Amino acid sequence: DGAKLLQGLCTQDMNRLGKAPILGTAFLSAQGRVLCDGILFQQQDGLIHLDVHHTLAPRVLKLLDRHKLQSDVKLDLLEDTGVFVDLDGESKDGFVADPRWAGMGTRAVLP
Repeated sequence: DGAKLLQGLCTQDMNRLGKAPILGTAFLSAQGRVLCDGILFQQQDGLIHLDVHHTLAPRVLKLLDRHKLQSDVKLDLLEDTGVFVDLDGESKDGFVADPRWAGMGTRAVLP
């Protein structure tokens, strides 16, 4: 299960993801240094999308893959899916407020 895998690897309490459609998080090294920040999206089909800077995505994928062990989790870099940001802050279908700061607009994961 994706939420169980992420629970011990990111700074977010994954139990909150079912209550909010989008959450901010960070990944830390074993020494406690921040590797990257990211945003978790819970899709209606139960999939969890992790939005991180594209240059860090392979590194985060490698970290997750190292820890997945026997988990029933599929990890992929989604080349055909994008995160769209609307900075005007107006509510649009499928877009939710950025969890880090309201001034960063709204976001959506779209094909």
